[in-house]
Amino acid sequence: MQARISGLISQVSCADAGTCADEARTQLLAIGSPAVPAILEAVRIEKGAARLEMAKLLRQMAGPATAGALVELLSDEDFDVRFEAIEALSSIGYDGLAPLVAAIMLNPGSLKLRGGAHHVLHHVASLGYYELLKPLMMALEGPIPNVEIPAAAREVQNQMARV
Repeated sequence: MQARISGLISQVSCADAGTCADEARTQLLAIGSPAVPAILEAVRIEKGAARLEMAKLLRQMAGPATAGALVELLSDEDFDVRFEAIEALSSIGYDGLAPLVAAIMLNPGSLKLRGGAHHVLHHVASLGYYELLKPLMMALEGPIPNVEIPAAAREVQNQMARV
């Protein structure tokens, strides 16, 4: 299976984004979560348009099983890759919060992560989770994020664990 996934990823990453790439995307989407680790690895090692294609695939596969991989992409150097991750995590909603909150708590100094997390949290808050997420969103906007974010994130984790 891994050899098949690798071959499909190579087809998606090829310079000619023609029919073979479209068919490879379709097959990777059909494989689903078993392909996620290889796709995430391709995002890490590919360059340019191929990286973005892999991020788009992860966005199309968005679900609780891909949330951790998508959170990793929130710190990517490429804005378009980060945007795909933001949109995907926003579409997952509440079910994508656990890895996002954990990442924020561990890396409160990452501006890229905070920016993406802020967008995702606002979207999820609008789905009926405002009271849960309000302290963390305020901490993301606060003057001392390295102090405020871990405490607020821990509180969100505690409240989520009680549900």
